Amino acid sequence: MSIRYRRFKRLIRGLVLGLWLTTTAAWGAGTTEPGDARATQSGGAASAVPGSNITFGCVETYDPNVDYFPDKISVEEAGDFEIYYENNYKVLTVRTDLRTPGMSAQRVVMVQCGTPVPELTGELEGATVLQVPVETIGLTRNDDLASAVALGVDDRIVTHGFPRVFPVDIQARIDSGEIAPNGGAFGLQNADYETIAARAPDAMLALLGNEAGLAGVERLAELGIPTVPTLTSVSTTVLGRAEWAKVIALPFNMEAEANELLGGVLDTYRELATQARSQPNKPTAIFAQCGTNGECTVARAGWQAQIMEDAGLVNVLADPTAAPRLDRMSIEQVFELGAEADWILAFSFPGPKYTGPLMAEFKAFQTNQIIANDAEGVSVRDGVYEYFFSGALRPDLLLQDIVAQVYPELVPDHTITYMGISPFPGQ
Repeated sequence: MSIRYRRFKRLIRGLVLGLWLTTTAAWGAGTTEPGDARATQSGGAASAVPGSNITFGCVETYDPNVDYFPDKISVEEAGDFEIYYENNYKVLTVRTDLRTPGMSAQRVVMVQCGTPVPELTGELEGATVLQVPVETIGLTRNDDLASAVALGVDDRIVTHGFPRVFPVDIQARIDSGEIAPNGGAFGLQNADYETIAARAPDAMLALLGNEAGLAGVERLAELGIPTVPTLTSVSTTVLGRAEWAKVIALPFNMEAEANELLGGVLDTYRELATQARSQPNKPTAIFAQCGTNGECTVARAGWQAQIMEDAGLVNVLADPTAAPRLDRMSIEQVFELGAEADWILAFSFPGPKYTGPLMAEFKAFQTNQIIANDAEGVSVRDGVYEYFFSGALRPDLLLQDIVAQVYPELVPDHTITYMGISPFPGQ
């Protein structure tokens, strides 16, 4: 589908919406009912007011007194993005400055199509402008893809950062060329701009985890493609990662859908975490993912450490002064600190596991208490684990998987999705 055709469709939808609004106003003049999507203006004529966000098309007749975003989101857990609303535009601030010292926060002004762009002064100076609702998007990360699928806008994706994904239908669209891999999975600095330009998405929702990616944002802007930065895959809190689905919803004006999607997820997580944290005599644990070279990735702070504590475990490697990210240690260092831990948690990738000296000496190895995403029964397809697709979006299921191993009485009859008791060579 060409960009010219998409713009033509958008114009037609805008005309249809405008005709509907005008007709609605004419039919309802002087007969406004409670809850009706109309409001009487000072001149006495009826003016159409959207009862929910406009998810297709443009406003035909702009009224500065109308709130074009009656459905709004609020940020509950995420500390790395902010959103505020005006009548005809909304401002997303992505706090890249918190992750990378010296890097400025990134702002995107999302303007309802058919209404004026605000003056870009003050804190809005230099902001990206995006007309919403968009029709098509490009993505770079699988966790953002999961949000798009859950929101029901995966049919709008024209380019994606990974050539291999978990959902069968999305993989088929990639294989057929309907969705073009863009190479930007690990940052826009690596993206294939010719491919993105050829697909011409209305917006790119892309990982912007460091300053190197800013050049990619500028390059896309030169091509007329606005970028909405995302930090889902580098967010530092469990529920904060899930809330990035709200950002994926913003360009589509689908705030109501995002609120519905996440409401149960966040509440279920909080309820189970409260129960698990209140358990007496908590067992000890470490997060340690060790490669065949004997080097381990460990969680001392960050969301991995948080979910261990929320699962009612005592993380013996915890360091509240550490940066909220994964650290590296040798297997010898991990053994010294965590040899007697009751549980080991890890997120495994396809391939051989570390089976060298010391591994068999860990207490958790001897008692078969290693929890990982390669357990029998987890969702996997062609070597792609579902955890790396939707694990960020569904922390409630991830927490249930861990608690089911440690405190099975709290989640009876639970069926694992992402993690379970991991088979390990030599056990």
